[in-house]
Amino acid sequence: MPIELPHRRWVGLLAILLLLTGVTIPAAEAQAGSWELFAGEPGCGRVAMIFNVGMDDEPHPEVMDGLAVSGIPATIFPMGWWARTYPGLLQTMANQGFAIGNHGDQAIPLTTRADWEVAQDIRDADWAIESALGYPPVPYFTPFAADRDYRLRAIVAAESYTAVGWGVSAGDWTADASPMSVYTRVMADVYDGAIVEFHLDGPNTAGSTAIALPWIISDLAAMGYTFVTEPDLLASC
Repeated sequence: MPIELPHRRWVGLLAILLLLTGVTIPAAEAQAGSWELFAGEPGCGRVAMIFNVGMDDEPHPEVMDGLAVSGIPATIFPMGWWARTYPGLLQTMANQGFAIGNHGDQAIPLTTRADWEVAQDIRDADWAIESALGYPPVPYFTPFAADRDYRLRAIVAAESYTAVGWGVSAGDWTADASPMSVYTRVMADVYDGAIVEFHLDGPNTAGSTAIALPWIISDLAAMGYTFVTEPDLLASC
């Protein structure tokens, strides 16, 4: 069954309540309508893995099979066009228990677009994902190519989403990505509270992330890290 998360309209209220109760939101702007979730509170020993989808190469959902079998949570962020093209794959991953977020509809840098174009891109993806799953995506949004600014975050918030950034990139979006390059990048950069970004349809996902991910998970677990999703990072230890 899909992971049940708070309805998106309560995300802004949750952020305000966390601030009022003294829980900090690291690397996030606290102004209403502009903050982003970039990392969790340090000292908790938590890491959140996200998987962006929409590079237009062959998808490799089998990357998630090991996580599903082990009960390790993660959030998948598909683009709307991808959800329309592969609704069955998206349903399968949701049924495995992974949360499904919003990665926008098209592979375009949204900071160069007009306000209404940004909002429409988010809505188009929302509709596509809901049509594929039968229910809306969770209220978290990752921008294409990490392209974001204050204006974009404000529009994302106005669309009832929380912008999600990441401090660690696996670098698996290039054709020359290898198991060792993915492993090395993640393990060298990981930190307590990190959001780590991977892809499910890079040009060499099968030859890089699919191989490196079990190594990464095993070694992070041995280091004492717990794997969580975005809502968990909002909570105090």
